[in-house]
Amino acid sequence: MTKYNNTEKGYLKERYQGLTKKNRYQKRNGQPIKCYFTFDEFFAAWEKHKSTYEMKSAWGPGVDHLEQHLPITMIQKGDGTPGTRGGRRKGAKSISSNLSVDRLDSSKPYTIQNLIFIRGDENSRKKNTTYEDCKIQMRLHEERFINMESI
Repeated sequence: MTKYNNTEKGYLKERYQGLTKKNRYQKRNGQPIKCYFTFDEFFAAWEKHKSTYEMKSAWGPGVDHLEQHLPITMIQKGDGTPGTRGGRRKGAKSISSNLSVDRLDSSKPYTIQNLIFIRGDENSRKKNTTYEDCKIQMRLHEERFINMESI
């Protein structure tokens, strides 16, 4: 099992199953969150990501500056025994550079349009910041540093 999970398709299958399992138990406004894409659509989205970003995170300054995007790994460790720690196998260690599948806008469900492939450490940093918070921060930055408005 660990050998298969260390293949690209095996690793992605694990991430996809984690999304669909997590969504079964999460609720928004009292309604269960549904996964709005199949594994084949998920895999196609990953292939498109790779054609644009290679094996690098989408979190960064953009495709014109890929050298500044951090590399993504897909390493599954452990003995293959099913476990419960964060969707990882028993004995698995969290690897910060590993692929993390997230929503670009956390207020919206997992859809292909809202999917983003980033690293685990980047996802950890961003998980406590909402999309609305980012818009506010970008507006303030623009006011102060681009438009040069005073406080």
